[in-house]
Amino acid sequence: MALAPADWRETDENHVDYGSGMSEWCGNCHGSMLHGSAVQHPAGEAAVFTESTAENYGAYIRTGDLSGSLASSYLALVPFERGSSDPNLLDPESTAGPQPGSSNVMCLTCHRAHASAFDSIGRWDMSATFLAQSHPQAGDGGAADMDPRNSYYGRDVESEFGPYQRSLCNKCHAAD
Repeated sequence: MALAPADWRETDENHVDYGSGMSEWCGNCHGSMLHGSAVQHPAGEAAVFTESTAENYGAYIRTGDLSGSLASSYLALVPFERGSSDPNLLDPESTAGPQPGSSNVMCLTCHRAHASAFDSIGRWDMSATFLAQSHPQAGDGGAADMDPRNSYYGRDVESEFGPYQRSLCNKCHAAD
């Protein structure tokens, strides 16, 4: 397998296609943070997508737009495990959403592994009402002009999702 070029960026069509066991792997070092308590979201092999949650993921395009299709709904900002340990069944170019009953929510669905611009190593600013208002912003003390875009790994959230995009928790929960 060839290594990714230095300018590789994760996209919805070019990404890690997680198989299974990612949350359990995270738990090797972060066992006290394994989810499932009242204040933490379930993650791992026990956090299987239900039919309604998978339908939400598939339909959700952005705040106010639920016109998506499960067959083409993968969002690299909200990845999931396919629920397979067979690498031949994984496709880093797949845009298919989660399959109910086999795909799992994992730690990396909402968090980055050891690097993020946001609190709790979030994939998005979970404290912002609207993602376009996420910090750092140009003009924040010490922030550079490209920091807002770099915070979302090269994505311009305002132009892609609109100025009123709420938390990406809604990709699964559709509560906005």
